[in-house]
Amino acid sequence: TRAAFGRHLDLHAGGVDLAFPHHENEIAQWRGCNADLTGTWCSCWLHTGHLHIEGRKMSKSLKNFVTVRELLDGDDAVDPEAFRIFCGLHRY
Repeated sequence: TRAAFGRHLDLHAGGVDLAFPHHENEIAQWRGCNADLTGTWCSCWLHTGHLHIEGRKMSKSLKNFVTVRELLDGDDAVDPEAFRIFCGLHRY
C-alpha cells in the first residue's frame, strides 16, 4: 500500500461489520509501523451496508452472490446500458 499510495490515504472503505475491530486494528498497525501514535493514516472512512439475498447477507462463504458477469450474461440477463444508468442514478 505504501509503495502505491504513500503514508497517507484519502479514503478507505469496507463493510459496517469491519469498523471494529478490523479497521481499528489497521489504524493501530499503521501507528506502530510509523512510530506515530497521534497521526492520521486515513482522512475518510466509508463503511457500507450489506446487500441481502432472500433475507441473508450476500457473501462468498454462503455462495449466495451474483457476479456482474452473471448479471449481464446469465439466463435473466440485464441490459448493460440499463445497469450502467441504474448504478449512476443510485447512491452507494
